[in-house]
Amino acid sequence: MNKDAGGALLSNGGGKSKKNDQESGLDQPSDSTEVVEPDQLSEEADPPNRAVLAAIAALRNEMTQIKDDICAIIDVRIQTVYTVLRGELATTTATTLLER
Repeated sequence: MNKDAGGALLSNGGGKSKKNDQESGLDQPSDSTEVVEPDQLSEEADPPNRAVLAAIAALRNEMTQIKDDICAIIDVRIQTVYTVLRGELATTTATTLLER
C-alpha cells in the first residue's frame, strides 16, 4: 500500500495500472497512443483505415508545401522592405552629410 500526499492509504488493486495521456503529460504519451505511417501498415490493416492514414499523410505533405510557400513569400517581402529601407537610409545619410 502507498500513501498519497495527504497521508491517506492507497491501494494499487494488486496489479499495475497504466497512466493515460492526461496523467503522464503531453510530453510522455501512454502506450495507447501510437502513430503509424501508411507505408508501415501490415497486410492485415483494415482497408478503410489504410485509406484514412494515406489521406492524412497526403494532407500533411500538402500543409508542409503550403507552409514552405508562405515562408518563401514572406522572405521575399522582408528582403524587399530591407532593400527599400536601406536605400532610404543611404539617401537620408547622404543628404544629412551634404547639409553639414
